[in-house]
Amino acid sequence: MNRLLAMVVSSFIVGLVHAASAQTVTADKPGPAADTHAAKAVTLQLRKGVVEFAFNPDALATFGMRMGEVKDASTRTRGAPGVRYEVVAFTARTDSDLQIKRRGAAVVWIGEGALRFAGGFVLDYPGGSVDLRQFALRASGGAGLGIDIVDADGRVWLTADHAHYGFADDAPNGFSMTHMNLRLAPRFAQILRRPELAQAAVGNLEFHASTDADASAQDASGPDALGAKCSAPWPAPGRVTDIEVFESNLSGFRDSIYAPRCGLPPLPNGGACTATSTNGRLVLGADASLRNIGKTAVAWYGHFSGNHPPYDNDQHPILIWNLYRVDSGGRIRQIGASGVKHAFYSINKNCG
Repeated sequence: MNRLLAMVVSSFIVGLVHAASAQTVTADKPGPAADTHAAKAVTLQLRKGVVEFAFNPDALATFGMRMGEVKDASTRTRGAPGVRYEVVAFTARTDSDLQIKRRGAAVVWIGEGALRFAGGFVLDYPGGSVDLRQFALRASGGAGLGIDIVDADGRVWLTADHAHYGFADDAPNGFSMTHMNLRLAPRFAQILRRPELAQAAVGNLEFHASTDADASAQDASGPDALGAKCSAPWPAPGRVTDIEVFESNLSGFRDSIYAPRCGLPPLPNGGACTATSTNGRLVLGADASLRNIGKTAVAWYGHFSGNHPPYDNDQHPILIWNLYRVDSGGRIRQIGASGVKHAFYSINKNCG
């Protein structure tokens, strides 16, 4: 594997062109964009949660870590390097809660409190271990939608960011944050004596919890309601429809590129990548944030979810990643391209 001096990711395709070209979209037919001027922020309490950790065994091995004791997991799938993640799930204690603030259909803040868990796990590393039995989830300092994973003494060992979040359509008091990047906190990097590993990705996290009240019941309560109307028109001739790919730091961490696996398997014995590696296998992943900067709604739906207006299909974003090498002389040369990624969480319910 040639050492990359720089990486550039490009070639986003942010929507499928609708096939029904003869279909007419009228101006008075609303689409799912936002009109949230009347929405008042409301604080809700999350309780009765379930959290799932998915650790990348290749990343753990590269950093000299491994899963130790696991206590009171509701489910567990043992990981295998290069094959599957180590997945463990735990149920929150009933005497704990975590605040969230909702404005319209969007969650804008995670506040006080914590979801606490009686179970947990131990992460071993050379010369010691981090005990996350009786861990808790709480708001990440300085990150509006970030999560800290703390031990029984309140010390932060892991963080999670870049959540897909929302309330369930079929259970309006059910809230989820899913597909989050799970990272080593600076404290963990320090005890590994590798401070450069602070915020290194080691897997994924998701959790599901219930609010203390049915949020949908408050949506119809007048101008201060939670449920702001989505009222932008669908695309049509003469209306500007535009999507922007941007670098987001909504959760406190900027979009970035990750290498969840790098080296010769099995890691670490096969040899993890270093600054002077000349061969190996590299797996890359990347964050992608898109937003509507046009004057119309954008017809995006969860892929393979059926037919929806205005085009009677399940239009959704798709993305392609190109990889380039920038050599020491400034020449840019394409060295790779991904397959097509279907954006599986394209939704229109979090207007705002």
